[in-house]
Amino acid sequence: RLPGIKRKSSALSTISQTQQAQTDKLVWSPDTQKVFKALETALLQAPTLSLPTGSEFNLFVTERKGMALGILTQPRGPHLQPIAYLSRELDVISCGWPHCPRVIGTMAFLTLEALNIIHG
Repeated sequence: RLPGIKRKSSALSTISQTQQAQTDKLVWSPDTQKVFKALETALLQAPTLSLPTGSEFNLFVTERKGMALGILTQPRGPHLQPIAYLSRELDVISCGWPHCPRVIGTMAFLTLEALNIIHG
């Protein structure tokens, strides 16, 4: 997730829609340029995926509406670098389990996928 990206992109959208409604053309003003640059900077600072290196990894997992969702990260300096975004639809049986066993199943599914990424 990119912090503040919705606000930044909606500001550019609002400017362009207002200008098009008035003139049917997009006029690139200093305000438009300022908003565009803020959006561009936010996108360029977004974490990108990298190849796994070393041996220390973190796997963050959650389950939402029958989907196992996770992110595999690795420490890089003071931050966690994303290695892979994981998702998998849970099977019908797992979806019927109570919450706690369903989360354990989610962790098992995504741990196997993460191990495949780490070890090839």
